[in-house]
Amino acid sequence: MPRGVGVAGYSFFLACLHVLLTFAWFAALIAATAPLGRLLRRPKAVTIMDRLTGVVFVGFALKLAASPTR
Repeated sequence: MPRGVGVAGYSFFLACLHVLLTFAWFAALIAATAPLGRLLRRPKAVTIMDRLTGVVFVGFALKLAASPTR
C-alpha cells in the first residue's frame, strides 16, 4: 500500500481493477471462440491437430523409454 492512502479505499480500488481486467480478459476469450471454433472444425485443422498430438505422445513415450530406471 502506498503511504498516506486509506487501506480500505485502496483495497477496494484494486479489487475493482481486478474485476475490470478479468472482465476484459474473458470478453476477449469469448470473442475469440467463434472464429477459432470455425477454424478448428475444418477437416485439415483436425488432421493437423491429430498428427501433432500423435507426435507429442510419441515424444513422451521416447522420453519415458530413455529415462533411467531406479
